[in-house]
Amino acid sequence: MLGIPELLMILAVVLVVFGAGKAADFGKSLGKGIHDFNRLKETGEKLAREPLKEVQNLSQLFETPPETTPEAPPAAESTPKAT
Repeated sequence: MLGIPELLMILAVVLVVFGAGKAADFGKSLGKGIHDFNRLKETGEKLAREPLKEVQNLSQLFETPPETTPEAPPAAESTPKAT
């Protein structure tokens, strides 16, 4: 990784070679490029998440509900018959 002295040397060379006006334009273009890259990255992540949400919603529709035991019919009362 570059340290501060190396970055300052590169900046000085850029200023000497291109001049202050071109260096400012270069910095502006670089900042705009970084901004556009981040915006496109966020858009791509959003587009990647949408199908996953749809799959999750569909999987919830097809999940089998927990099995419930049917209620037993009421027991018939056993009363003695009078004859």
